[in-house]
Amino acid sequence: MKRVLTVLVLFLSLVVCHSETRFVNAGVFPVYGKIEAVDGAPYERIPAGWLSDSRAELKWLGSCSAGTYIRFRSNSSSISARWSTKSTSNGNHFTDTGIRGLDLYVLTDKGWKFIGAGRPNRNDNTTQSRIIGWMDTTEKEYMMYLPLYESLTSLEIGIDEDAYIEASLADSPKRDRQIVMYGTSILQGGCASRPGMAFTNILSRKLDREVVNLGFSGNALLDLEIARFMAMAQNPAIYVLDYCPNATTEDIKNRAEEFVDILRAAHPDVPILIVDEVYYAYYDYDKAVTSTMETKFRAQKELVEKLSRKGYKKIYHMERKHALGYDDEGFVDGCHYNDLGMMRYADYLYPLLKKYMLK
Repeated sequence: MKRVLTVLVLFLSLVVCHSETRFVNAGVFPVYGKIEAVDGAPYERIPAGWLSDSRAELKWLGSCSAGTYIRFRSNSSSISARWSTKSTSNGNHFTDTGIRGLDLYVLTDKGWKFIGAGRPNRNDNTTQSRIIGWMDTTEKEYMMYLPLYESLTSLEIGIDEDAYIEASLADSPKRDRQIVMYGTSILQGGCASRPGMAFTNILSRKLDREVVNLGFSGNALLDLEIARFMAMAQNPAIYVLDYCPNATTEDIKNRAEEFVDILRAAHPDVPILIVDEVYYAYYDYDKAVTSTMETKFRAQKELVEKLSRKGYKKIYHMERKHALGYDDEGFVDGCHYNDLGMMRYADYLYPLLKKYMLK
């Protein structure tokens, strides 16, 4: 009986120790995965001024925090978060955690390791959630990924009342020579179960390099203001253009060359990887889709040949027809990727990016 009481006392003391949480404004920490800081809106990917004359869809999607993250270190035994988004958007094929949630990773001697997610309230744009608890109080380096398909308006990190939280000392993922990627809903992160499983974030961890995610769901239509924004990147390692699932054949013929011209004028020697569409699960069955995709593949090939004739160097063309394998288990709805698809695509891109970035 005495032993039982002792255990009960220890348990209750732990509960008391872990019951007090102090919240700190995450705005004191840098936001990574961006080309430049956004005054007054730290969690938006593109400054509102850049898109003032753009389509409404670009303005909204540019305000989403896809691919961005913060880093910090703390000796707290628990990590919580309190955050707000502009709305409570959700999808019928996409988890709320992927759309509006958070991911927490800890740095180990083997790299970044996932340890928990912040799951958003279904019908409330503000959430408070304990992500991880009952840890030892040694100092740890953390990386927190921000929502993929929402605009984050506020973020606070919760720690033990007597713990400290400070800026990260780790240089990982490395910030120099960003990988700048432009594309569609898939590149933005649809439909990863949580932010860390977007393939751009997977690649960032695998390559230990900061990746800028400029995915625009349904709207990668080669808008030239996006090219001009991408051109502002300082010393990028490579540009990846993955617009093909959204752009029409006419878009590719009419705007892709000028899009590349803008990037090449700003960065004459930076490699540019132009990516085709993947074979969707229904490619062999939906003949209208088959015909459309084959037409775009030809337009892409003609584009690369034209750029080569202009004397452009380091222009690469990547076919990804079976990048997700042959079993088609990597899809949610036949075209958007699930976590398996995200991982397979990251594995497919990884050696190619390493190869082209070194040239």
